[in-house]
Amino acid sequence: MEPILWDMERKSFGHGTNGAFVPCPRGFIPTFFLKGLMGYLVGIIGKKEVTSLHSPYLLLASLIGTLEGIIGYTLVGAIIYHSLPTGLMQAPGLIVEGIVNMVAFYMIYGALNAGKVKQLFKR
Repeated sequence: MEPILWDMERKSFGHGTNGAFVPCPRGFIPTFFLKGLMGYLVGIIGKKEVTSLHSPYLLLASLIGTLEGIIGYTLVGAIIYHSLPTGLMQAPGLIVEGIVNMVAFYMIYGALNAGKVKQLFKR
């Protein structure tokens, strides 16, 4: 029983550190472009005058960013693994990640807005 546990620990350590030691993991380049596109899309919408936490532009920007991540990473997964069903298998996790990111965004934005941090950056 002990060699099996050791083998499981060794394999899990190897899988967890694979991204740190491999010079160019498969997902690096698509992630680089998807994050850039996400920032660009959210930035275009974010240029609008956002006056409150309940601004429709703020909600639209967070929804667009979430949808771009879900669709983009699903398609990248389908390309990397040569199968659309395999790419779709990560969609539920991406949806949960997007919802958690939106909630965190609203909490952080609300805290920074309440602390009047925006006034520190006005010229």
